[in-house]
Formats: sequence, C-alpha cells, structure tokens
Amino acid sequence: MLTVPAVVDEVQYEFTSVQTIRGGEAKTIAKWRTDGWELDSRDQGLLRTELTFRRVKPTTFASRARVAFGRLQPKAQLSVVAGAGVLVLCLIGGGVVAGTQAGEALPRWPRPRQMPQLTPSRVRSRPKLLSERRQQPRRRFRRSRLRHPRL
Repeated sequence: MLTVPAVVDEVQYEFTSVQTIRGGEAKTIAKWRTDGWELDSRDQGLLRTELTFRRVKPTTFASRARVAFGRLQPKAQLSVVAGAGVLVLCLIGGGVVAGTQAGEALPRWPRPRQMPQLTPSRVRSRPKLLSERRQQPRRRFRRSRLRHPRL
C-alpha cells in the first residue's frame, strides 16, 4: 500500500493504492469507502486488480503555518526567520543571566570528605573468629517478602 500526497485544484489529496483478487473489488471498495476514501482509478489484470483511492488530506496547524509562510514575500520570510532567531537568543541569554544570579543564592556542594588516616590502633591484625563475634538470636519465624507490613 502506497500513500502519496498530491495537489489538485488547491485541495490536497492523499492517494493510496491497494491490490485485491479479481472479483473481490466490490468488497474492498466498500471497506475503503467506510474509512472515508473515494475510488480514483482501477487497473484490472488477469488475477489481481489494483485500486487507487483518494481522500482530502487532513490539515494540521503546522501545514497551515507552512502554507502561510510560503505565501510571504522573500524579504518578509527573512524577517520572520531573523525575528525567531533573535527571540531564541534572548531566551538563552535570559536563562544564562538568571542562572548566574541565582547561583550565589544556592548552597554550594559540600566538599568530599577525606578518608580518615588509618593508624595502627585502628587496623585489625586479623578478622574475628565466629566464636568471637556476637551471636544474633535466631528468629522463630521468617517474615515473608510478600506479606504486608504491620500498620
């Protein structure tokens, strides 16, 4: 299926082409007509028939703006583009100025803490044995991860 926009009498149409088995054209035409398409042309072959449909291309804000921009004189187009560029530069400059002025009011990032120096009194000579570790009392029941916490 191929969809191609085209201009006919200042109205833009969208074209699409569909192939169907010969004899099933009526069903295909009815389906596409319910979707808002109208039959434009029909090309019958021995086994297949190619049907071309068209519909008015829906207009969007961007397409209307593009058409309006295209109708302007070249000098007017240049002035619109220059005005938009100046506006973008003003927005960027205002953001930079606001960021630098607000930078003094914001707290500074804290300095990274330095690791304490290890002295011989803080260095362990060997790891503790299991018997030396404090034994945690065992829980009688395991808590399930799926269980809701108590309120």
